[in-house]
Amino acid sequence: MNPHITFMINNNHIYILPLSSAGGGGYLMIDAGPNVKNAFEIIEHNLNKNNIKLKQIKKIILTHAHSDHAGLANEWSKYDLEIFGGAPDMSAYTSGAAWEKIRTKKIISQLGKNYIPEKILIDWESQKKEQQDAKWVGVPWKKIQPIVGGHLFLLKNHTPLEIISAPGHTTGSIVAYIKEIGQLYSGDTILYNKIPSTGMHFISISSEIRWNGLSHFINSIKQLQRLKINTISPGHGPQISNFEKIFFYYMNHFKNFEIKLLSLLSNRPLNTFEIHDALYKNLSKRYNKEIIQGMIKIISFLDKLIEEDKIIESKQKEQNKFVINK
Repeated sequence: MNPHITFMINNNHIYILPLSSAGGGGYLMIDAGPNVKNAFEIIEHNLNKNNIKLKQIKKIILTHAHSDHAGLANEWSKYDLEIFGGAPDMSAYTSGAAWEKIRTKKIISQLGKNYIPEKILIDWESQKKEQQDAKWVGVPWKKIQPIVGGHLFLLKNHTPLEIISAPGHTTGSIVAYIKEIGQLYSGDTILYNKIPSTGMHFISISSEIRWNGLSHFINSIKQLQRLKINTISPGHGPQISNFEKIFFYYMNHFKNFEIKLLSLLSNRPLNTFEIHDALYKNLSKRYNKEIIQGMIKIISFLDKLIEEDKIIESKQKEQNKFVINK
Protein backbone atom coordinates (compact mmCIF):
# COMPACT_ATOMS: atom_id res chain seq x y z
CA MET A 1 0.00 0.00 0.00
CA ASN A 2 1.35 3.41 -0.98
CA PRO A 3 2.04 5.77 1.92
CA HIS A 4 1.16 8.69 -0.35
CA ILE A 5 -1.48 10.21 -2.60
CA THR A 6 -0.15 11.10 -6.04
CA PHE A 7 -1.35 13.13 -9.01
CA MET A 8 0.22 14.91 -11.95
CA ILE A 9 0.64 18.47 -13.21
CA ASN A 10 1.76 18.18 -16.83
CA ASN A 11 4.23 15.27 -16.60
CA ASN A 12 5.32 16.01 -13.03
CA HIS A 13 4.35 13.75 -10.14
CA ILE A 14 3.20 15.43 -6.93
CA TYR A 15 3.23 13.30 -3.77
CA ILE A 16 1.13 14.02 -0.67
CA LEU A 17 1.91 12.35 2.67
CA PRO A 18 0.07 12.72 6.00
CA LEU A 19 2.05 14.34 8.81
CA SER A 20 2.14 13.22 12.42
CA SER A 21 -0.58 14.66 14.64
CA ALA A 22 2.15 15.26 17.24
CA GLY A 23 3.43 18.11 15.08
CA GLY A 24 0.03 19.56 14.34
CA GLY A 25 -1.07 17.21 11.57
CA GLY A 26 -1.85 18.24 8.03
CA TYR A 27 0.03 17.06 4.97
CA LEU A 28 3.50 17.20 3.43
CA MET A 29 3.90 17.67 -0.31
CA ILE A 30 6.94 16.58 -2.32
CA ASP A 31 7.66 19.21 -4.99
CA ALA A 32 5.67 22.36 -5.57
CA GLY A 33 4.93 21.69 -9.22
CA PRO A 34 5.38 23.83 -12.34
CA ASN A 35 3.79 27.27 -12.61
CA VAL A 36 1.50 26.38 -15.49
CA LYS A 37 -2.00 27.49 -16.34
CA ASN A 38 -4.62 26.26 -13.85
CA ALA A 39 -1.98 24.55 -11.70
CA PHE A 40 -3.74 25.36 -8.41
CA GLU A 41 -7.08 24.28 -9.83
CA ILE A 42 -5.51 20.92 -10.73
CA ILE A 43 -4.00 20.62 -7.25
CA GLU A 44 -7.22 21.61 -5.47
CA HIS A 45 -9.29 19.23 -7.60
CA ASN A 46 -7.02 16.29 -6.76
CA LEU A 47 -6.85 17.21 -3.08
CA ASN A 48 -10.66 17.49 -2.89
CA LYS A 49 -10.98 14.00 -4.41
CA ASN A 50 -9.06 12.79 -1.36
CA ASN A 51 -10.95 14.98 1.15
CA ILE A 52 -7.94 17.27 1.66
CA LYS A 53 -8.12 21.08 1.62
CA LEU A 54 -5.37 23.37 0.32
CA LYS A 55 -4.93 24.86 3.78
CA GLN A 56 -4.07 21.40 5.14
CA ILE A 57 -0.78 21.38 3.18
CA LYS A 58 1.67 22.38 5.90
CA LYS A 59 5.09 21.47 4.48
CA ILE A 60 6.57 21.31 0.98
CA ILE A 61 9.88 19.64 0.15
CA LEU A 62 11.54 20.72 -3.11
CA THR A 63 13.70 17.94 -4.56
CA HIS A 64 15.77 20.25 -6.76
CA ALA A 65 15.88 23.72 -8.29
CA HIS A 66 14.31 23.30 -11.71
CA SER A 67 11.22 25.25 -12.68
CA ASP A 68 9.05 22.18 -13.32
CA HIS A 69 9.54 21.13 -9.69
CA ALA A 70 9.90 24.50 -7.94
CA GLY A 71 8.11 26.89 -10.31
CA LEU A 72 4.97 27.06 -8.16
CA ALA A 73 6.87 27.49 -4.88
CA ASN A 74 6.47 31.27 -4.89
CA GLU A 75 2.68 30.94 -5.06
CA TRP A 76 2.73 28.33 -2.28
CA SER A 77 4.82 30.69 -0.13
CA LYS A 78 1.75 32.95 0.20
CA TYR A 79 0.02 30.22 2.21
CA ASP A 80 0.51 29.34 5.88
CA LEU A 81 3.06 26.57 5.37
CA GLU A 82 6.79 25.79 5.38
CA ILE A 83 8.92 25.24 2.28
CA PHE A 84 12.21 23.32 2.37
CA GLY A 85 14.94 22.80 -0.23
CA GLY A 86 18.49 21.51 -0.48
CA ALA A 87 20.86 24.14 0.91
CA PRO A 88 23.18 24.41 -2.15
CA ASP A 89 20.18 25.24 -4.39
CA MET A 90 19.07 28.25 -2.35
CA SER A 91 20.30 30.87 -4.86
CA ALA A 92 18.24 29.21 -7.58
CA TYR A 93 15.12 28.84 -5.41
CA THR A 94 15.19 32.48 -4.35
CA SER A 95 16.11 33.93 -7.77
CA GLY A 96 14.06 31.73 -10.11
CA ALA A 97 14.24 32.69 -13.80
CA ALA A 98 16.90 35.32 -13.08
CA TRP A 99 19.22 32.57 -11.79
CA GLU A 100 18.58 30.43 -14.87
CA LYS A 101 19.37 33.40 -17.14
CA ILE A 102 22.72 33.98 -15.40
CA ARG A 103 23.56 30.27 -15.56
CA THR A 104 22.78 30.14 -19.29
CA LYS A 105 25.18 33.03 -19.98
CA LYS A 106 27.93 31.25 -18.03
CA ILE A 107 27.31 28.00 -19.93
CA ILE A 108 27.60 29.86 -23.24
CA SER A 109 30.85 31.42 -22.06
CA GLN A 110 32.25 28.00 -21.11
CA LEU A 111 31.17 26.37 -24.37
CA GLY A 112 32.73 29.20 -26.36
CA LYS A 113 36.06 28.37 -24.72
CA ASN A 114 35.67 24.78 -25.90
CA TYR A 115 35.70 25.56 -29.64
CA ILE A 116 32.02 25.13 -30.37
CA PRO A 117 31.08 27.17 -33.47
CA GLU A 118 29.69 30.59 -32.60
CA LYS A 119 26.61 30.14 -34.82
CA ILE A 120 25.51 27.13 -32.78
CA LEU A 121 25.85 29.13 -29.56
CA ILE A 122 23.91 32.09 -30.99
CA ASP A 123 21.08 29.84 -32.18
CA TRP A 124 20.95 27.96 -28.86
CA GLU A 125 20.92 31.18 -26.84
CA SER A 126 18.00 32.42 -28.93
CA GLN A 127 16.12 29.16 -28.35
CA LYS A 128 16.80 29.33 -24.61
CA LYS A 129 15.41 32.86 -24.41
CA GLU A 130 12.19 31.65 -26.01
CA GLN A 131 11.96 28.59 -23.77
CA GLN A 132 13.03 30.02 -20.42
CA ASP A 133 10.25 29.99 -17.89
CA ALA A 134 9.70 33.69 -17.10
CA LYS A 135 6.92 32.58 -14.73
CA TRP A 136 9.50 31.02 -12.39
CA VAL A 137 9.48 33.64 -9.66
CA GLY A 138 11.90 33.11 -6.79
CA VAL A 139 10.72 32.36 -3.26
CA PRO A 140 11.44 35.11 -0.69
CA TRP A 141 14.37 34.13 1.54
CA LYS A 142 12.24 34.27 4.69
CA LYS A 143 9.77 31.81 3.16
CA ILE A 144 12.13 28.92 2.41
CA GLN A 145 14.32 26.89 4.72
CA PRO A 146 17.57 25.17 3.63
CA ILE A 147 17.90 21.51 4.62
CA VAL A 148 20.72 18.98 4.39
CA GLY A 149 20.97 15.20 4.55
CA GLY A 150 19.77 13.73 7.83
CA HIS A 151 16.84 16.12 8.30
CA LEU A 152 13.75 14.20 9.46
CA PHE A 153 10.05 14.89 8.95
CA LEU A 154 7.63 12.99 11.14
CA LEU A 155 4.78 11.39 9.20
CA LYS A 156 1.59 9.75 10.41
CA ASN A 157 2.12 7.03 13.05
CA HIS A 158 5.44 8.70 13.93
CA THR A 159 7.06 7.32 10.76
CA PRO A 160 10.25 9.25 9.91
CA LEU A 161 10.82 10.59 6.40
CA GLU A 162 14.56 11.15 6.01
CA ILE A 163 16.16 13.66 3.67
CA ILE A 164 19.25 12.37 1.85
CA SER A 165 21.54 14.73 -0.04
CA ALA A 166 21.92 13.51 -3.64
CA PRO A 167 23.85 16.19 -5.55
CA GLY A 168 24.43 15.72 -9.25
CA HIS A 169 21.33 16.66 -11.24
CA THR A 170 21.65 20.01 -9.43
CA THR A 171 24.06 21.08 -6.70
CA GLY A 172 21.36 20.78 -4.04
CA SER A 173 19.32 17.78 -5.23
CA ILE A 174 17.78 15.77 -2.41
CA VAL A 175 15.72 12.59 -2.11
CA ALA A 176 13.33 11.54 0.65
CA TYR A 177 13.36 8.07 2.20
CA ILE A 178 10.99 6.09 4.43
CA LYS A 179 13.31 3.41 5.79
CA GLU A 180 10.51 1.54 7.55
CA ILE A 181 8.93 0.47 4.25
CA GLY A 182 11.82 1.01 1.79
CA GLN A 183 10.10 3.88 -0.02
CA LEU A 184 12.26 6.42 -1.87
CA TYR A 185 11.07 9.70 -3.44
CA SER A 186 13.80 10.41 -5.97
CA GLY A 187 12.84 13.65 -7.71
CA ASP A 188 14.89 13.57 -10.93
CA THR A 189 17.86 11.73 -9.43
CA ILE A 190 16.46 8.35 -10.48
CA LEU A 191 14.09 8.00 -13.43
CA TYR A 192 12.83 4.91 -15.23
CA ASN A 193 15.09 4.02 -18.20
CA LYS A 194 16.39 7.58 -18.47
CA ILE A 195 19.64 8.94 -17.10
CA PRO A 196 19.09 12.46 -15.74
CA SER A 197 21.41 15.12 -17.11
CA THR A 198 24.01 16.44 -14.68
CA GLY A 199 24.14 19.60 -16.81
CA MET A 200 26.72 22.30 -16.22
CA HIS A 201 26.77 23.94 -12.80
CA PHE A 202 29.05 26.38 -11.04
CA ILE A 203 30.39 26.68 -7.51
CA SER A 204 28.33 29.87 -6.98
CA ILE A 205 26.02 32.20 -8.88
CA SER A 206 28.87 34.72 -9.22
CA SER A 207 31.56 32.26 -10.37
CA GLU A 208 32.44 30.58 -13.66
CA ILE A 209 34.36 27.82 -11.89
CA ARG A 210 32.59 24.60 -12.85
CA TRP A 211 31.12 22.27 -10.23
CA ASN A 212 31.39 18.68 -11.48
CA GLY A 213 27.88 17.31 -11.33
CA LEU A 214 28.88 13.97 -12.88
CA SER A 215 31.28 12.98 -10.09
CA HIS A 216 28.72 13.99 -7.47
CA PHE A 217 25.93 12.18 -9.30
CA ILE A 218 27.89 8.90 -9.46
CA ASN A 219 28.65 9.18 -5.73
CA SER A 220 24.97 9.86 -5.02
CA ILE A 221 23.91 6.76 -6.97
CA LYS A 222 26.45 4.64 -5.08
CA GLN A 223 25.08 6.02 -1.81
CA LEU A 224 21.48 5.20 -2.77
CA GLN A 225 22.48 1.67 -3.83
CA ARG A 226 23.27 0.94 -0.18
CA LEU A 227 19.69 1.67 0.94
CA LYS A 228 17.07 -1.02 1.42
CA ILE A 229 14.57 0.00 -1.25
CA ASN A 230 11.28 -1.59 -2.24
CA THR A 231 9.81 1.18 -4.41
CA ILE A 232 11.13 4.37 -6.00
CA SER A 233 8.63 7.13 -6.74
CA PRO A 234 10.30 9.51 -9.24
CA GLY A 235 9.49 13.05 -10.31
CA HIS A 236 8.52 11.81 -13.80
CA GLY A 237 7.54 8.51 -15.35
CA PRO A 238 6.41 5.21 -13.83
CA GLN A 239 7.10 3.95 -10.33
CA ILE A 240 10.25 1.85 -10.13
CA SER A 241 10.49 -1.58 -8.50
CA ASN A 242 13.39 -3.00 -10.54
CA PHE A 243 15.74 -0.45 -9.02
CA GLU A 244 18.79 -2.74 -9.16
CA LYS A 245 18.52 -2.84 -12.97
CA ILE A 246 18.20 0.95 -13.05
CA PHE A 247 21.32 1.40 -10.92
CA PHE A 248 23.23 -1.05 -13.16
CA TYR A 249 22.00 0.73 -16.30
CA TYR A 250 23.24 4.09 -14.97
CA MET A 251 26.67 2.88 -13.85
CA ASN A 252 27.22 0.78 -16.99
CA HIS A 253 26.44 3.79 -19.18
CA PHE A 254 28.96 5.98 -17.35
CA LYS A 255 31.62 3.27 -17.55
CA ASN A 256 31.12 2.66 -21.28
CA PHE A 257 31.11 6.36 -22.17
CA GLU A 258 34.35 6.86 -20.23
CA ILE A 259 35.97 3.91 -22.04
CA LYS A 260 35.01 5.42 -25.43
CA LEU A 261 36.43 8.79 -24.42
CA LEU A 262 39.73 7.37 -23.19
CA SER A 263 40.02 5.20 -26.31
CA LEU A 264 39.68 8.28 -28.53
CA LEU A 265 42.32 10.21 -26.58
CA SER A 266 44.72 7.26 -26.70
CA ASN A 267 45.02 7.80 -30.47
CA ARG A 268 45.79 11.53 -30.52
CA PRO A 269 45.19 14.78 -28.59
CA LEU A 270 41.77 16.31 -29.21
CA ASN A 271 39.90 19.43 -28.16
CA THR A 272 36.37 19.19 -26.80
CA PHE A 273 34.56 19.84 -30.08
CA GLU A 274 36.78 17.36 -31.92
CA ILE A 275 35.83 14.77 -29.29
CA HIS A 276 32.17 15.60 -29.86
CA ASP A 277 32.45 15.12 -33.62
CA ALA A 278 34.30 11.83 -33.18
CA LEU A 279 31.82 10.40 -30.66
CA TYR A 280 28.71 11.44 -32.58
CA LYS A 281 29.99 10.98 -36.16
CA ASN A 282 27.45 8.21 -36.89
CA LEU A 283 24.50 10.52 -36.35
CA SER A 284 23.39 11.90 -39.70
CA LYS A 285 21.92 15.07 -38.19
CA ARG A 286 22.48 16.80 -34.90
CA TYR A 287 20.31 19.72 -33.84
CA ASN A 288 21.88 22.60 -31.96
CA LYS A 289 20.23 21.55 -28.70
CA GLU A 290 21.63 18.03 -29.06
CA ILE A 291 25.10 19.38 -29.87
CA ILE A 292 25.02 21.56 -26.73
CA GLN A 293 23.84 18.63 -24.60
CA GLY A 294 26.57 16.42 -26.04
CA MET A 295 29.24 19.05 -25.40
CA ILE A 296 28.11 19.58 -21.81
CA LYS A 297 28.19 15.82 -21.21
CA ILE A 298 31.70 15.52 -22.68
CA ILE A 299 32.97 18.44 -20.58
CA SER A 300 31.62 16.82 -17.42
CA PHE A 301 33.45 13.57 -18.23
CA LEU A 302 36.65 15.44 -19.06
CA ASP A 303 36.45 17.29 -15.74
CA LYS A 304 36.01 13.96 -13.93
CA LEU A 305 38.95 12.33 -15.74
CA ILE A 306 41.19 15.31 -14.98
CA GLU A 307 40.21 15.10 -11.29
CA GLU A 308 41.21 11.41 -11.36
CA ASP A 309 44.55 12.19 -13.12
CA LYS A 310 43.61 9.96 -16.06
CA ILE A 311 43.99 12.78 -18.59
CA ILE A 312 45.62 16.20 -18.73
CA GLU A 313 44.86 19.35 -20.68
CA SER A 314 47.73 20.85 -22.67
CA LYS A 315 48.28 23.73 -25.07
CA GLN A 316 48.94 22.51 -28.61
CA LYS A 317 49.04 24.84 -31.62
CA GLU A 318 47.12 27.57 -29.77
CA GLN A 319 44.37 25.18 -28.68
CA ASN A 320 43.72 23.39 -25.40
CA LYS A 321 43.70 19.66 -26.11
CA PHE A 322 43.26 16.60 -23.92
CA VAL A 323 45.73 13.77 -23.75
CA ILE A 324 46.14 10.57 -21.74
CA ASN A 325 48.16 11.14 -18.57
CA LYS A 326 50.91 8.50 -18.92
